[in-house]
Amino acid sequence: MLRVWFRRGSLFQRTAMTIAGVSLLFLAITLAGIAYFILIPTGQRSASELAAMLQLATESWQALPDERLALFRQRLEQDYQIRIHQHPDGIAPLHAPMPFIQFVQQRLSERLGEPLEFYTTETSPGWYWVEIPLRGHSGTVWAGFHYVHEGIEPPHLLLVLVLLGGLFTMLTSLALAHRVLNPLERLTLAARDIGSGGQPKPLPEQGPIELAELARTFNQMATQVQELLANRTTLLAGISHDLRTPMARIQLALAMLPLEEDHEMVAAIRHDLQQMDRLVGLFLEISRGLQAEEGESVELMGLLDEIVTDARRSGHPIQWQPMSLCSRHLRPLALSRIVTNLLENAIRYGGSAPIEVHCTDHSDGLVVIEVLDRGPGIPPDESEAVFRPFHRLERSRSQSTGGSGLGLSIARQLADANGYRLELQMREGGGTRALLAIPAPALGLCAPHAEGGQGIEWARKD
Repeated sequence: MLRVWFRRGSLFQRTAMTIAGVSLLFLAITLAGIAYFILIPTGQRSASELAAMLQLATESWQALPDERLALFRQRLEQDYQIRIHQHPDGIAPLHAPMPFIQFVQQRLSERLGEPLEFYTTETSPGWYWVEIPLRGHSGTVWAGFHYVHEGIEPPHLLLVLVLLGGLFTMLTSLALAHRVLNPLERLTLAARDIGSGGQPKPLPEQGPIELAELARTFNQMATQVQELLANRTTLLAGISHDLRTPMARIQLALAMLPLEEDHEMVAAIRHDLQQMDRLVGLFLEISRGLQAEEGESVELMGLLDEIVTDARRSGHPIQWQPMSLCSRHLRPLALSRIVTNLLENAIRYGGSAPIEVHCTDHSDGLVVIEVLDRGPGIPPDESEAVFRPFHRLERSRSQSTGGSGLGLSIARQLADANGYRLELQMREGGGTRALLAIPAPALGLCAPHAEGGQGIEWARKD
């Protein structure tokens, strides 16, 4: 789910990044203001006070008699964490000092009127030393102060604020984005379910006013769509069924005509009635296919073997070799109708070359059924148009040169209603390659094998 949320260009990603970006920018401006108006002035003031104490300590050291120097040094270190030495051991130049040390160095140099360098010692971590010239004498004295004089630590404070602020900003952004977009995600899934012919559960009409109103409107629309689909299916089935009664009467009337009637005219009328009966059968097939069918456990290879055996009765050569067993929980009538229509389309337009049928199952549960012919093929710009009802590549509308234009439309509608994916492609070397991808259901039990890997990448792409 996270991968879907953070998919490039997704609304969740853009919303979260926008909230996080604005929040982090505000945090950066806030921290910059705190540093510029509070931390830096406070550090400079503390550095000025420490520089004054160091100067005063060295001047007092110079003015005191020898018998009081030991006590002065003890009280100075105990109360102010400042040390005075003639020359401390193991000093080393200080590289890249922290901002507070730079402030102290700058203030002390201004007070004494000459540039000064700070040093550290390995024997006394946290202590900083500076060589201060004695007034009126040619000598110098070393003054040291402990890190505790810095008081507050601006770099550490800023680092903690940035880390905590960034963490809370990201968590808040994700929470807000999820709270706003979770209803939209449910709406997307429900719309996808409606698009495949299903009937989703009503969305909860709660939350913010706008989202609740959106859910309420969508629920009303879903109900209306289901009613329209049900009415369309009922109307289609009713009209198709009722047409067969007068057609049967016409057939009976033709059979009762005197023998001296025009036999060619009677034969033509009977031929037209047969075509009408076939169209009516297709309409009834559509209405039955769109109605809910109970799923059951089906052995795919056996079902496909029966379909191919029936198709071979037309006399057209079909190459088919059943592979390993593959049981699926699905709607067998719908799948049988889809594959049968694909085979009929291949027989009608595939010429005299043999038709190939393959079924491939994989370790992830995906099943790909392929029907391949060597006919004239389908132009790329017509690959989707052929699934529209009554659309034919042959424009004459003659039954002798093509079908009714409903076979592929029925196959696509049944595939969409069952969550399958159906597509027609140009076959390498000429012809058409029909691909039917059946995703892995929760109850699918397939034995994977490696034969026939074509169509896998197509079936997985979005």
